[in-house]
Amino acid sequence: MTGPTGRGTIHAGSMLRALPYARTGRTRSRAREGVVAALAAILVAERERWVLWLPVALGAGIAFYFGLAREPAGWIGPAVAAGLAAMHAVAGRRPALRPVLVGLLFVALGFGAAQFRTAGLGAPVLSEQVTTVVTGRVVAVEPAARGPRVILEDIELAGEFSDPVPERIRLRLRSADARVRPGDRLRVPARVAPPPDVSYPGGFDFARTAWFARLGGVGFALAPAQITPAAGPRGPWARLSDAIERARVAIATRISDGIDGPAGGVAAPPDQLRGHRVQFALGKSFLLYPTPSPRD
Repeated sequence: MTGPTGRGTIHAGSMLRALPYARTGRTRSRAREGVVAALAAILVAERERWVLWLPVALGAGIAFYFGLAREPAGWIGPAVAAGLAAMHAVAGRRPALRPVLVGLLFVALGFGAAQFRTAGLGAPVLSEQVTTVVTGRVVAVEPAARGPRVILEDIELAGEFSDPVPERIRLRLRSADARVRPGDRLRVPARVAPPPDVSYPGGFDFARTAWFARLGGVGFALAPAQITPAAGPRGPWARLSDAIERARVAIATRISDGIDGPAGGVAAPPDQLRGHRVQFALGKSFLLYPTPSPRD
């Protein structure tokens, strides 16, 4: 058979073999169009419930931020949100595009909210290991057989250092200091280092946890501490917080003393359960910041 231009020949057998592929391509195209049309119909039918997906979009933006391997530039979240808001404002001629832009806008808002909250929790962190005398007020105690672990605030470091004084430090004390309680002030020679980074790919990121707990250093005591019981004027909230901490420590100590061996430490209420903080981010989305893990 001669082609329309007369320059080539089209074989009838080739045309017959090509027909199934053409029909299959048309069938797939129609199937895709049908799926898109069905999804569009579902979305239109659920239009009154679209607003319920906004917290999901907000949470997706927060999850995306915490899934990044590196800290992004601080302007990215606000800039993307501003751009999407501007696009939504000028999308009047394309009403179908506006719901998509709103969803993306809330994803960007969640990303920006996580950035803002992370930046707001910034506190001084040691850049290198130091050996010094640490003085501070005990705000949390975790009893243990080899010595309690404490978190200190209102810290003073003996000597001169190039780094600013951390807002909080976590120390492992000697077993002789088991009587320490929240609200006490202590003075102890210690070796303090920056919070450690991830030790292996996919491992626990203690440095991130320490950032949200505002811990600027972790370390251990080099000698028994000088403990001064709580004294002086304190606000009602501080006194209530100390009372709750003291009750928790007393319960944990009683359980550990009543059960011999490692089982006592397992049965006692861990410090990690006490310290979960829920920080309001935006709308109905929340950021959960756990306190440091039981590891040193």
